[in-house]
This record gives sequence, structure tokens and C-alpha cells, in this order.
Amino acid sequence: QNAWNLLEYYFAFTQSWLPMTEKHGILKTMYAYPTEGLTYQDALASGEHAELWSIMALAAFQLSRANPTDNNFILLRNTARALIPDERQVNIGAVQSKPADAFEKGHIRALLVLALLSISSHAWQSAWLEVGLAVRLTLYRLAQTDRNTGDRAEKPILQLAAFVIEHTVAHQLALLPHMRSDSIQAFNTLDEDGLEEWAPWTDPTSPLSGSAKAPSKAYSTFNALVHELRVADEFQTPGNHAKNHPRTVIALLDNACKKDHRTQPSKLAA
Repeated sequence: QNAWNLLEYYFAFTQSWLPMTEKHGILKTMYAYPTEGLTYQDALASGEHAELWSIMALAAFQLSRANPTDNNFILLRNTARALIPDERQVNIGAVQSKPADAFEKGHIRALLVLALLSISSHAWQSAWLEVGLAVRLTLYRLAQTDRNTGDRAEKPILQLAAFVIEHTVAHQLALLPHMRSDSIQAFNTLDEDGLEEWAPWTDPTSPLSGSAKAPSKAYSTFNALVHELRVADEFQTPGNHAKNHPRTVIALLDNACKKDHRTQPSKLAA
């Protein structure tokens, strides 16, 4: 039951401004999880397992801020990290003439979620490494797609999410991000329609959760984040890290860590 509570909290306070998780895939993974658990090899075989554990880790950390003695998020985070392949496994796949894509999209999403957890706990160097690997993997997948099909039909959410998170970390460390505005120039904004945009938003921990609800507006909120960071990036050069660089992502993460009086994410990014 606690796992479902963590998933609901993530959907309310992270998915509602960073709509990169494919909800049906994560829900399917949750429903299909055997009561006796999975072997390490079975869990490692699918990126959605790493993504699910990273989601639970972030939500558990955010909820633990109201109860600092609750450190369950550490086990969840360590499990998520253990389910992400390393470079040795990628190289083995290449040597055996199998696809070198040991990293699936779920693994990349897990890295980005873990980077959010590191940001929330002010572990900035860890966040830099996690988002750095995610950035390189998204660029690799993009290059492979262009080389093999020339088609970028899938939503560019992973590339844009990596752009948003990397810029947030880079500014905090006074470093230049690897992904710049021109890296995502070819991508359109997300279509501000569909279930992620219009599903009713509610704080699952609030006693008022049954009252009148506003739409989530996940896509439009995310588009606004991408736009403000694109504008900021145009003025960012080595040695020039503007003090007024947008801190909306940090504000959104801090909001999820509050004990009470949490705000709907779309209102913070407005």
C-alpha cells in the first residue's frame, strides 16, 4: 500500500510539472510485480523497474522531510541505482554483437529522477553525474535514431527533461551545461492537450483532496520551464552565471518537501 501512496505523491508533485514518465507503463509494472519480488537479473532486464524504484525513492525522500527519522528512501534509492546498467554491461553487449543499448528509456528516466533526489538533498555533485550520464544517453539515442531512421517522431520529453535538469544543476555549480539551446532547437514544445494536461490535480495527502479540483496542466507547465531556461541559456557564457537564473525547478522540489501548505506545481511555475 505504501508503494501506491508514493506513486500517487510522485504523480501529484513531480509528474505534474515533469511529465516524462509513461504512466501506463509504470502502472503495468506495479500491477505485475510478484508478491515474492523479482530476481536481480529479471529486474535489471527492464528499465521500468529502475524507474519505478527511483520514483518511490524521490517521493519517499520528499515525504520524509515531515519526519526526518524516516530514512526508507535510502534503501529505495540504492535499489534504483543497482538496477541501472554500468559501462561494463554496455561493453559486454557490444562485444557479443548484441545491441549496445543496455540502457532503455526507463533507465534514463531513472537517472533523471535520481538527479532530482540529489538536488532535493543538496548533493549537487551526485546530481551532476546522474544528469550528465542521462544527457549523454539521450544524445546517443537521438544520434542512433537519426542514423537508423531519420525520424524523430516520438515526443522529445526525455531530451527536454535532461535539458531542464542539467541547467538547474549546472547553474548551482557555476558550470556550463552540455546541452544548450541549440541542442534542442529542432524540438517543438509539447502539445498542451491530453490526459496529463487535463486530469484533475489533487494533493493525495491533503484532507481536502475530495474538494473542487483544477486541471493538472503538466504539459503547459513543463513548456513554460523549458522556455524560461532556453531564454536564460542564451545569456549564459563561461564566467557569466547570472544571479537571476531561474530557480523554478528548485522551488518545485522544495514545495514537494513541505510538511503542509503545498502548492499545485502549475501555480508555482506560472
